[in-house]
Amino acid sequence: SFQITVIGANFNGSSRIIVNTLELTTNRNGNTLTANIPSNLTTNIGVLSVRTSTSNTPSTNSINLIVIGPPTAQGVQRCGPGDVTLTASGAPQGASYQWYDPSGTAISGATNSTLILQNQSSNAVYSVAMTAPGGCVSTRTNVPITINTVPTARVTASSTATCSGGSVVLTAEATPASPATGNYTYQWRNGGANIPGA
Repeated sequence: SFQITVIGANFNGSSRIIVNTLELTTNRNGNTLTANIPSNLTTNIGVLSVRTSTSNTPSTNSINLIVIGPPTAQGVQRCGPGDVTLTASGAPQGASYQWYDPSGTAISGATNSTLILQNQSSNAVYSVAMTAPGGCVSTRTNVPITINTVPTARVTASSTATCSGGSVVLTAEATPASPATGNYTYQWRNGGANIPGA
């Protein structure tokens, strides 16, 4: 749990702090109220409504308490060098993001949910955090970038000559022999046009 402090006016011994609909055990020192917010209320990222009550009458005004945490972001792969777009999600209304370069340095101005990197040519790990008004920053989520080598295909024929009506078997061999993840798929073409099902 963590402590919340509300400074106001006209508080008395019956004054309480209310988070969403939960009335908290509240301490009063003059016109300052303090209470501990249970951890179950801050487990999930979101926005909590904070109000006060006096003599069991809740105030009509409320303030938003923004709960942040590590954003959601997936790694990105591409074939060969080029532009890469990283995307984060999960920030509640009022919160923003902060992106960090592979050295862990905050990237100036990179506070949106997306980060566009131009001419990325090598593997790297960027990271992103949520930030709340007032400067609170969440732990970071790593976002790896994988630049796969563009494969080349060498085609060989079972025969360089055949009789009319005969057949020739074409075989494709890729370099590198296998991709970093998964398997290769092939598309055969004739005169620059894809051969359906080939």
